[in-house]
Amino acid sequence: MENLLFLLSTENWPTPIPSVVQFFGIIQWVAGTLFVALLAYYGTKWLVAKRGAGFSGKKTSNLQVIERVSLSAQSMLQLVKAGEKYLVISVTRDKVELLAELDKDSIQVPEESESEGVQVPFNNVLARFLPTQKKEDDEQRDEDGG
Repeated sequence: MENLLFLLSTENWPTPIPSVVQFFGIIQWVAGTLFVALLAYYGTKWLVAKRGAGFSGKKTSNLQVIERVSLSAQSMLQLVKAGEKYLVISVTRDKVELLAELDKDSIQVPEESESEGVQVPFNNVLARFLPTQKKEDDEQRDEDGG
């Protein structure tokens, strides 16, 4: 019981913090917050500079999405130029899959100077690819006996 009375007596309470110490505590908190914000800003700026075009969204001459066709809300087909190759890829929420590699003669690609804002008729490219793929699948099933 004496211990409880000892704790409750106002004589044993800590002395209030002087206002000067509180002021420097606030200054320290503001400086720490500013430091973290500046660190995040310059860290992000450094990452963008280090990663270059892939991070900032600038166009490169080595990798370019030529056209996209949405198949559903969560899937699409893309015609991608990678170096001198043209790739047809399937993009879903969970994965990206290579469907075909096309040569430049099999697609209609606008000239480099005309490529801004011009849509490549990707549906035509897809129509040329799909019947071939379906034939190959049918031939594979016939060979397997099913």
